[in-house]
Amino acid sequence: MILTYHQKSIEILGITPQISQLNLELVSAFEAKYELAIPLALREWYSLENNSEILQEITGSHNIIEITITPKVQEDYSQLFSASEPFPVLIENQAVWFMAVKLNEGENPPVYMRYNEADELWTLHANSFSDWIQALCWDYIVITKSQGENSFCEA
Repeated sequence: MILTYHQKSIEILGITPQISQLNLELVSAFEAKYELAIPLALREWYSLENNSEILQEITGSHNIIEITITPKVQEDYSQLFSASEPFPVLIENQAVWFMAVKLNEGENPPVYMRYNEADELWTLHANSFSDWIQALCWDYIVITKSQGENSFCEA
């Protein structure tokens, strides 16, 4: 299987991508419940088997945001869940900063970062969601190899 947005990332990690039917159903149910469309790059990522575990491994101690808890997390910096607000994907392990995408910025939206302070603005962090994932994968492999640890491709 060849992925459209995350093939390079999966190759960097040395794993074989598998789409989970359950994850596809979760994404579809989320879209139906909130009457919104998840951008294709996020849909592909959230549809991967073990996507949460992969992201947790490559980000280390940061808190990944699974699609099912996104509304609650978004409410932490906004009054109510809304597709017009940035859609959170990661929180720094002490909640110092958030990372998010804007659902209306194309099929592979940019990733934004915001410090968890009053009146902080979202600033561009990566040009696309798939670029962000790929950079995390690359950093993970470089760091684990330099520390002599096993990486995904050696496990």
